[in-house]
Amino acid sequence: MEKGISHSLQRIPPPWELRVAPQPNVSLSVTPSILGASGDRVTVRVRREGSSDRRITDFLAAYTPAGTNISAKAPARVVNMSQIEGYVESGDGIVELELTNMRSTYDFVLFSAAWWCENGTECDDWWYFGGSRSARYQVARSGEVGFANYDEARAARVVPDGDDEGWRLVWTSREPGGSCLVNGVTVVEAKSQSLGPSDLCGSPATDVGFNCDPPTTNSVPVRCGDSYECGGLLRGEVSCSNQTVLVVFGDLGRGTYDDSETWKEYGSPAAATAKALATLEEHVDLVYHIGDISYAVGYLSVWDDYLDMMAPAFRKFKYATTLGNHEVDFPRFPLGREPSYYTGYDSGGECGATSQALFPMPSPWWSRTVGLARVVTMATEYNFTRGSPQWEWLRDDLASVDRSVTPWIIFGGHRAGYVDSSFSSSADNGVGDVENMDLWIEHVEPLLLEAKVDLAVWGHNHAAQRLCACARGECVNRSAGNNNVFFAPKAPVHAVVGTGGAAFTENSYGAPFAERVFYKWGYARLQANTTHLEWRFVDNGRNGPGSFPGQILDSMTIVRDIEETEKDASAAAAAADNSGGGDLAVLLIAAVVIVVLLAVRYRTPSAKTSRTSTAIKDCDAGLELPVSRLPPATQTTEYTTLV
Repeated sequence: MEKGISHSLQRIPPPWELRVAPQPNVSLSVTPSILGASGDRVTVRVRREGSSDRRITDFLAAYTPAGTNISAKAPARVVNMSQIEGYVESGDGIVELELTNMRSTYDFVLFSAAWWCENGTECDDWWYFGGSRSARYQVARSGEVGFANYDEARAARVVPDGDDEGWRLVWTSREPGGSCLVNGVTVVEAKSQSLGPSDLCGSPATDVGFNCDPPTTNSVPVRCGDSYECGGLLRGEVSCSNQTVLVVFGDLGRGTYDDSETWKEYGSPAAATAKALATLEEHVDLVYHIGDISYAVGYLSVWDDYLDMMAPAFRKFKYATTLGNHEVDFPRFPLGREPSYYTGYDSGGECGATSQALFPMPSPWWSRTVGLARVVTMATEYNFTRGSPQWEWLRDDLASVDRSVTPWIIFGGHRAGYVDSSFSSSADNGVGDVENMDLWIEHVEPLLLEAKVDLAVWGHNHAAQRLCACARGECVNRSAGNNNVFFAPKAPVHAVVGTGGAAFTENSYGAPFAERVFYKWGYARLQANTTHLEWRFVDNGRNGPGSFPGQILDSMTIVRDIEETEKDASAAAAAADNSGGGDLAVLLIAAVVIVVLLAVRYRTPSAKTSRTSTAIKDCDAGLELPVSRLPPATQTTEYTTLV
């Protein structure tokens, strides 16, 4: 069943408006009754006699644990029975569901409002009939479905730990995780964290949204190259490289691959993004998810479904997150917890607790060196004004980057520092895109300009936006040529990638600093060598006719200043010489001379030079060789494409 971005199921009544009214001649049968593992399929057969207009409003709901009070908790999944082939006409429908192991049993409930409808056309609205809202009635309930192992270790993921060399293996289970055998010799006890309503801040997270048995998050510290085995349940190895390849996106959401939808499903194209990542054959050092992760907004079962959706990608790539408004924002926080800077209700009462439990990043704001790039992440939902703890940390971390060793700085956060958006209203507690951008420019941008940050990536606005190199609200440098090359820009280049799966926010107005704005789902792929950083926007395959996963829809390249590159390499050579590495210093200096001589023709054209100059044409024609096939950085001799 092809599902839309936003479905009519979002309009079903809340749990407290559901009623029980068993009806004759209605039956539900479920096979099998025991599933082997999370994601296994169950078949539900729904039979209901009567005229078709008495079936058009029916929906099937999956509850966990079995026997859940329908008036107290939201279901984990819902199915629009009118979309099941033959059901409305015959009263006999087959529903296929891939059930996530939420650490307990399931059962299924058929709801209907049909006898309140005077005709079938009015029933199409599901919730509003003739201008009045209708209750929904439980007309049948199935037997239980269980799992062979409720303590299944699920969605193993590797996330950054507290230093550049450290990582943390994280998995979700029912019980605390015990221990892991690392490299076949070292026993490491798992750190376990449970989650309960008392950790959360308000409804629905604390009541109707706490709709499954809570997970336990287990984790152990690991390093590059480590192998691990955890209780016979998890086996694997932490792969690392010296390359610099990142996948970046925000605003994902979740979707399903069966006949059902998650509760109030939002962002179903996310399933295509998850699948595109899971089948990606290219090397990736880190997936960088810049906020608005699952859009669970207070419904715990949605997080479980999200983890299962992403599990195949987790198995392939290390995964880093930052927090968005739909993870954090809430007007009430417990004493002792850092409150959100924006006080809307966007997190549904989660107030950051659920996302931080499932993805235990070092802190809400963090940094990480990935190959030749320093990735510095701010938490836009917490106070970032001058003098705040976050602002001081950003200042110090940006200043600490040794550009002779780490030539690139990539900055990221959820709400965009620059964005082509007209959204400026009180609907978001007085803070729209424009207000946040103004605040960021005032308080944080000076830190990026001082540190000479190369690229800033953002989410929140559900669009793909390639922007100028910007400073103080204006465009400082534009890209040149058909391949959109920034030659030694004098300010950070900005890009918005809020395109994981959420419905598009088409509110761009043609800001003077925007180079291209478009509305496609997918992700950005960043790759760098010592002198070139390339950004490519990659199709997730869910963008209509002609769309397919991996298709490049847009690209741009940043070329470092040649003099800065020479200076940084000379500094590295001097450091090597001072430490006794004289031969290495000679090699480094020789390499710099080669790079500089061969790169001179790619300097920024003068003001009198046309954008169709020979130098730019030559540069465009040279974009062919993948960075993975580049010679070592000390031998780089030409401008190459970084795919």
